[in-house]
Amino acid sequence: MGESGFTLIEALAAIFISAALVAVFAASFRVGLDSFRKGSSAVEMESEKRFVVKALDSGIGSAVPFRERYGDDAALVFRGGAANLSLETACGEVEPITCGGTKLVAFDSTARGLIVSAMTLPPAPGSAPAITSVYGEVEDLSFEYLGGNSWRGDWDAAAESALPEAVRARVSFRDGQKTVFTILLRASIRARAVDEGADKGTNE
Repeated sequence: MGESGFTLIEALAAIFISAALVAVFAASFRVGLDSFRKGSSAVEMESEKRFVVKALDSGIGSAVPFRERYGDDAALVFRGGAANLSLETACGEVEPITCGGTKLVAFDSTARGLIVSAMTLPPAPGSAPAITSVYGEVEDLSFEYLGGNSWRGDWDAAAESALPEAVRARVSFRDGQKTVFTILLRASIRARAVDEGADKGTNE
């Protein structure tokens, strides 16, 4: 008379097959999860890069020819070096800064990344620019300034009595990617249009 049920060998084989299937499914799940995380990180990094470019473009492009007083004298505020830049900008055009009036905004390339500081003008006694944003994904940042037909490594509007026509920014990110873009200063574009219009009127 035959007996029904599994033998010990059959039970062990079933357990082994089940364990192998679980291991395969677990490995596939881990691979899928890692791919999802990498994809999410890449998307987030690209979004942060676009935000950095937008912050630089809107902040620097909206520079205005504000005059800072030194006793009885006044000088334009726009001081740019190879790795730092401070300027006067119209509020509402620099994200995430919002206010009424104008602000002194500074962009500094540091070991921590790109640091953006701001201070409302005119400043209150004893006030100093406060950090508004830190973009840690920026590894290095450098600026060049267009004056006339040549690019320069620095610009002091107080000495030049004018804002530069454009700023070229070179940004290196911590993932190894780099981007170079040119920011046209809207105030300089308007000033040039007024000057050209005046010249045309004189010649006619």
